[in-house]
Amino acid sequence: MSEVLTQVSELPTEQEASAELLAIVSQIRALPPRGQEFIRPAVGSRKEALARTTYDPNFDEHAWQQEWAKVEAEIHAIETQDATDDQNRNDMN
Repeated sequence: MSEVLTQVSELPTEQEASAELLAIVSQIRALPPRGQEFIRPAVGSRKEALARTTYDPNFDEHAWQQEWAKVEAEIHAIETQDATDDQNRNDMN
């Protein structure tokens, strides 16, 4: 039990964690903008590239749509829970 209490007492407080996060964001903002060497101009035609793609006869669009709906539902559930958690935290302060 004392081991758990020691571990919990070593965790940063919410205020310390926020300050650390703000410091990281400040460091990121202080970075110079990326130069042109990271930007590649587009080449070729998107229409031609799409025309060269191969058709997959085993692709099941209906199954894919069902799986994608599950992913979107999970994302929505996570975002809803995050918003609820944020609201609860704000209500406590």
